[in-house]
Amino acid sequence: ETTAMGAEVRDEMKAMGAEVRDEMKAMGAEVRDEMKAMGAEVRDEIHWLGARFEQLDSKVTAFGEGLMGLREHVTVEMRALREELSARIANVEDAVKETNTSVSGVRADVADLRRRFDRYEESSDLEKRVVAIEEQLGIAQKP
Repeated sequence: ETTAMGAEVRDEMKAMGAEVRDEMKAMGAEVRDEMKAMGAEVRDEIHWLGARFEQLDSKVTAFGEGLMGLREHVTVEMRALREELSARIANVEDAVKETNTSVSGVRADVADLRRRFDRYEESSDLEKRVVAIEEQLGIAQKP
């Protein structure tokens, strides 16, 4: 009986081993299928992310090119404004020089007029004195 029982246990063990092996094979196949499906999903996600990164890269490149174009435009505008302002400053400087020259001429003219007026006043005072003396002496001239 012991041998029969041992043989029976051995047979059950073999049957259980075969059952476990079959279950393991089935589970392995199931896991492989799930991994394949997950691999396909991951591949699809990686592909989508790659496409998205390419889109972002093109947008960043376009943005950078736009910034460079704007920089060049602003630089050209600034250069033009500097030139215009330099020309205007030169015109103002010339006008100031002319004005200073004119003012100097006017000052000289005013000084000359003052000297003439002072001489005229002096001659007028002298004329009045001569007339007064002539009247006192009785030799006044008639107009």
